[in-house]
Amino acid sequence: MQVRVHTPRGRAHTPLHTPHAKWPVYVPAGSSARQSSSRPPAAGGGSGTWRQLTLPGAAAAQRNKKATRSMAMWFYANGIPFNTARSPYFRRMVAAVAAAGAGFAPPSYLALRTTLLDEVGGYMT
Repeated sequence: MQVRVHTPRGRAHTPLHTPHAKWPVYVPAGSSARQSSSRPPAAGGGSGTWRQLTLPGAAAAQRNKKATRSMAMWFYANGIPFNTARSPYFRRMVAAVAAAGAGFAPPSYLALRTTLLDEVGGYMT
C-alpha cells in the first residue's frame, strides 16, 4: 500500500517522492500508517475521527511494508509452510530482531547447525 497525499485538484502524490509535499495525509484515529487514506476527512464523508499522518509516520509505513514483503519472499522462496507464522517462536523471533535494532546480523549457517543447535536444542520440546 502506498501512502498518498490528497491535493486540491484531486491528484494523489506519494510524499516520499514529492520533495515539497504541502498537503497532509490522513489516517483513521487509532490506526497504523498502513491504513492510511488519500481522502481528507472533509472529502471522506465517513464517520469517525481522523488524524494527520506525519512524514516520519509515512517513512515508517514504507519500512514496515518493505520488511513485510521481505519476510513473505523468504517464506515463498524457501517453501516455509504458512502455519509457521502462527508459531509463538516466530512471534518471539520477530520481536527479538526488532528489539536488536538495525545493526542486527542473522546467525550464520555454521552457527545454526552447531553452537546454536547445542544451546537452544535442549529448550525445544
